[in-house]
Amino acid sequence: MGLYAFVAKTKKVSRPHGSRVPSQKSGRFTSNQHPQHHSHVLIVRAAPVVPVLLGPRIPRRNGSDAERDRWARDMCILFKPWRSPSELLSDAADWYLRLQHILPLLESNDRTVIENMSLMAEGKHARDA
Repeated sequence: MGLYAFVAKTKKVSRPHGSRVPSQKSGRFTSNQHPQHHSHVLIVRAAPVVPVLLGPRIPRRNGSDAERDRWARDMCILFKPWRSPSELLSDAADWYLRLQHILPLLESNDRTVIENMSLMAEGKHARDA
């Protein structure tokens, strides 16, 4: 599950002080080293939410080569499953090629969100031009 789907489908909830750590793995952070392993659990939302992305705007997919590369990097960060940043680019030295490799592996819903994000970025660029 990529970062976008993780945020859309799960919620972090603090456990009451003194309550036991769940004996089963569901809901717990997977690493005992996680700073919130004993104080929080993850729950699956009843209905997914739409994550709000804060920060710099998503670049255009059809912009300059540099803009296209930043767009591909952002899509990899949001939709490719990863635990450490080194897993994102791996052997490929080019973000766009990496994204082309993972796009067929994504769920159709994720591909639809990527397409919608791209259309929004193109529309904002056309509006501001």
